[in-house]
Amino acid sequence: TPYHGLLSGWYFAGFLQDNYRVLPRLTLNLGLRYDVQLSPVESSNLTATFVPGAQSTKVPSAPLGMLFPGDSGVPRGIADNRLHHISPRVGFAWDPFGDGKTAIRAGAGMFYGSVSANEWNQPANAQPFAIRQTFNSIASLSNVYENPASFPNGDPFPYDYSPASPRFLPAASIETIAENYQWPLVYQLNTAVQRQFPKNVSLTVAYVGTLSHHLPFMIDKNYAPYEPGASTSQTSINARRPYDPGVLGQVTYDESNETASYHSLQISASRPLTRNLMINGFYVFSHSFQSVNESAIGQAVAQDFDNLREERGPTDNDRRHVASISGLWNLEYYSGSNSLIRQVLNGWTISPIVSLQSGAPLNILSGTNNNFDSANANRPDFAVPGVSAFLDPHRSRFKAAQEWFNTAAFTQNGAGVPGGIGPGGADGNVPRDYLRAPGYRDIDLGVFRDFRFERFTFQLRGEATNAFNLVSLNAPTANLKSALNGQVTSAASPRLIQIGARFTF
Repeated sequence: TPYHGLLSGWYFAGFLQDNYRVLPRLTLNLGLRYDVQLSPVESSNLTATFVPGAQSTKVPSAPLGMLFPGDSGVPRGIADNRLHHISPRVGFAWDPFGDGKTAIRAGAGMFYGSVSANEWNQPANAQPFAIRQTFNSIASLSNVYENPASFPNGDPFPYDYSPASPRFLPAASIETIAENYQWPLVYQLNTAVQRQFPKNVSLTVAYVGTLSHHLPFMIDKNYAPYEPGASTSQTSINARRPYDPGVLGQVTYDESNETASYHSLQISASRPLTRNLMINGFYVFSHSFQSVNESAIGQAVAQDFDNLREERGPTDNDRRHVASISGLWNLEYYSGSNSLIRQVLNGWTISPIVSLQSGAPLNILSGTNNNFDSANANRPDFAVPGVSAFLDPHRSRFKAAQEWFNTAAFTQNGAGVPGGIGPGGADGNVPRDYLRAPGYRDIDLGVFRDFRFERFTFQLRGEATNAFNLVSLNAPTANLKSALNGQVTSAASPRLIQIGARFTF
């Protein structure tokens, strides 16, 4: 795969920001930012876009739809430079009672994201610049290139790129960037009320939200959907592709039409070190959601690229409940004259951290390509309407590990299965990330002992992660074809203890 890509790009930004004390107890924070990232360009123009039905004039022998820099309306960076990225932001802080113990704050702003070289580099990974192709049908591992359905011209290597006579091995896998690509845009907003209570205890209650638009998502633009009589053979898949069937295979297409959101209630409280005791804690109730589950690099995963509405669901890092409490307790209370008792009772520090969070989203798969498409990411159907897939998470740990979710709630998808969706009802009707993995709980503990001799301090340190050896189950297998479907086979780290010492002078 003679892959190489040499990209360069320019990024410019400037901002203005200032604080204005409008009233003695009201301060505004105003800002304006301007970002310009020029579309990255490849030194030898090893990049492309895809416009169905269009014929390239720069590379006339290219498959229909594949266009290159220099073709009509196609700049070197593929997407036009976006020069409208003006992003204001505004915030305020208000002391409503004038006693310095209550603060109300809020802020909102627009933020433009950037594109990465890894993202813009994708076309150089594929034909005609390099060959990085998936073949569903091969003859054998000892004679990979014998099957004419996948290799009509035999062994494709060595593979070299020549702009004058590019090679496209049928069915050619290409990677492209959308001409109308937009840079990601995020709206962030928050509001909080903070109050100081007696004994220096402070409490904050806040809403924090994010609304994201124009997120990148790489689809198969030449996706082969289900049709009656289809199979998973390379010949069947290539025949069902809508553009240049048999000539073009997978067309990875980087576009920016996806959205995401995050909404949260955040509560935090703190008590500074007073009388040798400090406590901090927070709780977050939140939900993060996205229209599809994007991939960091390369084509993303979807059950049906022609029906992306099937992919709406939580983000991978969605945790409905997250809480943490930490503290520091210095045992320095004995002030008597007995030095032995003082050495025994004083000089101790205890520092716990309690962490709790609910489980991560869990996607269940069919384990087989029942809709005979070119994506092979099938989800199952619900077996019986009204039968819950969720079991009591508070059962005994053994029973929960043996069957974390109700495996009888799902059945294999396929054409004609009741409740199926998509073409011919062949797609599974279970939403993406429908299940939830077990939650997580952990108590870390540090115990320190100081021995002081004039200006010297010798400290013994004992620290334990998961100090009480609490068992937090990992995610179960969620695949209908697996013998372990529904079972949890591992757990988070057990108790770990480390002991050390420190000498200070």
